Amino acid sequence: MTPGRKDRRGDASHPRAKGPGRRVGTTGASREAILKAARGLFAKLGFRGTTMRAIAKQAGVDVALVHYFFESKAKLFSTIIELPIVPERLTELLSSGRGQPGERMARYYLEHLFPERRDAITAMLRAGIGDPDCTPALRALIEQTLVAGAAKALRSKDARLRAELAGAQMIGLFISRCIVGVEPLATASVDQIVGVLGPALDALFSQSEETNEGESGGLS
Repeated sequence: MTPGRKDRRGDASHPRAKGPGRRVGTTGASREAILKAARGLFAKLGFRGTTMRAIAKQAGVDVALVHYFFESKAKLFSTIIELPIVPERLTELLSSGRGQPGERMARYYLEHLFPERRDAITAMLRAGIGDPDCTPALRALIEQTLVAGAAKALRSKDARLRAELAGAQMIGLFISRCIVGVEPLATASVDQIVGVLGPALDALFSQSEETNEGESGGLS
């Protein structure tokens, strides 16, 4: 080592000490940092407003590493767009449990999905509304999973229509409460919202003889 030059190999203040394009830590940690940064930026700026370079900067990695893991922005976006709820869980939620199905659904979304998956849901909505290129893939994702999961529990001829209407109400609730912050909805308690929204959802989930055509079974 040259006299007078400080050896920085063990200096934690230099995050690129392990080589170009990598942050201090494991490869898995770098990938997770990229995904976390992408979720936040896609949710805040949308698909078009987010760049690979901005994601790399937010994650603290070289942009080459982002391309190494995900190749393109479109592939990275498809990776971070995770389903808010799996179809089987939605079917189970509507088919059984305490209380009415509308109350169960509203409470689950408000207590779990909205707070836990806020960035992912926001990113999906921004992409679907703001970027036409993303719309077909997102539509297929919603129709084949979330709508199918709810429709399976409803068991009526117009089950998919009812499931989509219920989903539209939940999307509207998310936008008003979590993104725009419309009052008093934004600060209303979960119990307040469930008390009003639950019966409205149950009206969609109810199965009349006309739609069921004498079919047995249903939600309880």
